[in-house]
Amino acid sequence: MKLVELTFSSIDIHKFGNDLEICGMITGNGKELYIIPFTSVDYSDIDFEIIDMTKEDWDKLLFQLDHLEVIVRAKDDNGKLQKIILRKSQRQIDTNIQWNVFRRDNYTCQYCGKNNVPLTVDHIILWEDMGQSIEDNLISACKKCNKTRGNMGFEDWRKDEYYLKVIPNSIVDERNFTLFERAKQLPLRKFERSR
Repeated sequence: MKLVELTFSSIDIHKFGNDLEICGMITGNGKELYIIPFTSVDYSDIDFEIIDMTKEDWDKLLFQLDHLEVIVRAKDDNGKLQKIILRKSQRQIDTNIQWNVFRRDNYTCQYCGKNNVPLTVDHIILWEDMGQSIEDNLISACKKCNKTRGNMGFEDWRKDEYYLKVIPNSIVDERNFTLFERAKQLPLRKFERSR
């Protein structure tokens, strides 16, 4: 067993959460250091690497662990190898918050008006735009409407052909716009840990 020191930039960040998983905990007090594995693993033949981290490095690492960006390599139509980065979102919305949103919205999709289908919660200010997962920034939406909106900004969504077709009446649209205006006043999140 040997100890190796590395810089964060020397490691492919996409390994974290994909090839490299959290498998234990390290605790210490400046005099003692304890490595506590989650499973029984024989560490006698494993080299330990200490990574020198800045605050910016920590921000990047935590973002990667929350969103699990994955590199996919595929060939385009001309046979040229392309690198595509996918993101698997790991965000979880508290169940109590979801049910409060469903109750507030009378267990009805706020886009199409259906109340006899499974509901999801949709971010008014998108998660990708740093919108928070709090009641004032969430709206009840059926799976079809939520999927159709995708990552379309709310103002564009209100102009979308699908939205205009399914919105039950102008009173609901006005209420949705009021929710949007209120959500725009909320502070944006910086980094929100999902696990």
